Amino acid sequence: MRPSARAAEYRASRKSHRRYAPRDLIFPAALALGRMQGLALEPDATTYFLGRETLVPGEKPSMKSWRVGLYMWLASNALSPARFYHLPPGRVVELGTQVSI
Repeated sequence: MRPSARAAEYRASRKSHRRYAPRDLIFPAALALGRMQGLALEPDATTYFLGRETLVPGEKPSMKSWRVGLYMWLASNALSPARFYHLPPGRVVELGTQVSI
């Protein structure tokens, strides 16, 4: 964890893969680490910023159209990061972009 420009804000970046840590332990462990370093963090008062990509079909896709459709269907049925990490719904801000495939 590192202090940002304002002393009251902190940024915690945590890259994880399922094989390294169970998803239920990732953010609670990161918050506990921050508390051990002297930060006053409360999970119910923390705002989580997430990125989201929405797939859209391109004008000239490099894949066959049925593959584009299948890939978009699979991506749309994936669990959202907020639900995957069990984040409180009222504390999540999602920023997104559209990706052409």
